[in-house]
Amino acid sequence: MVADAADTAPATRRADLVLGEALLTMRADRTGFAGRRPVRRGSAPAP
Repeated sequence: MVADAADTAPATRRADLVLGEALLTMRADRTGFAGRRPVRRGSAPAP
């Protein structure tokens, strides 16, 4: 039982990090900035 908890802990931590990163990216998308790339909005010419 203890061994199982130790085995699943890193995977859970990794999932939390991935989930947190996804949530941060989604929030950033809403404010116009995703990760490290600016998002074009408004009157910016289309590529």
